[in-house]
Amino acid sequence: MALRDREPRGILVVEDHCTVRDVLLDMIGLAFPGEPLRGASNARDALALCRAAIPGVVVLDIVLPDASGLDTLREVRRMHDGVRFVIHSAFDDAVFRREAARLGAAAFVSKRDWNELVPAIERVRARESAPRGR
Repeated sequence: MALRDREPRGILVVEDHCTVRDVLLDMIGLAFPGEPLRGASNARDALALCRAAIPGVVVLDIVLPDASGLDTLREVRRMHDGVRFVIHSAFDDAVFRREAARLGAAAFVSKRDWNELVPAIERVRARESAPRGR
């Protein structure tokens, strides 16, 4: 595998509803032109994509057809500790927010607040590119 495939790059959107996933990919693509974008409809495909190329940011739904999004977060973190996560879910309550944060999610955006997703990704990417150790 090429070295460039081992560096975190791009944004992976994991969302089981194809229309929502397509809208998210379009919206994110407009906000980050030239950024590699990939989409997955389930945990299995998301994990396979993460094995093939490490994403910089994963936008992740909590409810997926084959696994919990939070379990998926755990699995991706085991593979690649530096991946940043933005949870995007209709289940916007304190329990999910706390658990996502405990597992290392950098942001949590309710599906009711679509307009907050791109700014959340921008904040996560800014932290990703900030010098470490300061």
